[in-house]
Amino acid sequence: MKAFQRVEYELVRLTFKADDTLPLGSRTVDVSRVEFAIDNGQKINTTERFHINVKEMEPINGDVDYDGVVGIKDVTAAVAAILGNPPSRFFAAYADLDGSSEVDIRDVMLVVGIILNGK
Repeated sequence: MKAFQRVEYELVRLTFKADDTLPLGSRTVDVSRVEFAIDNGQKINTTERFHINVKEMEPINGDVDYDGVVGIKDVTAAVAAILGNPPSRFFAAYADLDGSSEVDIRDVMLVVGIILNGK
């Protein structure tokens, strides 16, 4: 029988979003099935239990829909809010980038600037 040396690598960093009902703090998560395909075509299936720490995302200016990314969805959400139809996940505090206490076209342009400049 061939002996194998146990070597641990970080293969995957798992990032996920949960709905607002997931309480903050330490949790144990059961993963029912994970399948990895290796370059040579071999597949590895595993079931694991691991521990996670659920914490609130740090707010990002311009992340109008609070999904962790400043992107085109934030621009459309800000425009919709200006037109009187804000989406259900609209956070005005992260949309009012010029500090005028209202979301207007200047804020939309600042969100676009964040996207174009990568900051």
